[in-house]
Amino acid sequence: ELKDSIDQAKYYGGTSVLVVAGRVDDRHPYDVVYQQQQAKLRKHLPYAEQQGIKLLVENVWNNFLLSPLEMARFIDELESPAAGVYFDVGNVVRFGWPEQWIRILGPRIVKLDIKNTVARNRSTKDSGKVFRLRLRKGTATGLKCVKPWQT
Repeated sequence: ELKDSIDQAKYYGGTSVLVVAGRVDDRHPYDVVYQQQQAKLRKHLPYAEQQGIKLLVENVWNNFLLSPLEMARFIDELESPAAGVYFDVGNVVRFGWPEQWIRILGPRIVKLDIKNTVARNRSTKDSGKVFRLRLRKGTATGLKCVKPWQT
């Protein structure tokens, strides 16, 4: 339960809980997942806010929130200062260019996961291999654009 994660984060001195918001596939339609995940987050956001914990949606390979505009809208519709993004620079390469996501998501990004990946291989076949590079040795670090909304 998300409440337990909020309590644990608070207990251990954390500031946020990473949320993987749903998964879209042939049995879980996109629009249904969107509504379900927003309902789940809305249920827990007041408690998270009260505890001083942010609920951060990460961009993972779950076939959901596939563009920065959509992720921004998803977060904005929650209308809570406790809602934000845990942005994974390497994960987004499958869907686009990290620097564009970072610019568009702007201050919605609360935390970053910075790792490297190889060139825009959009397949999930052998996906673990795309992350086995030393930092700054791949093609999509996105490091040049960490706080573009402050410019």
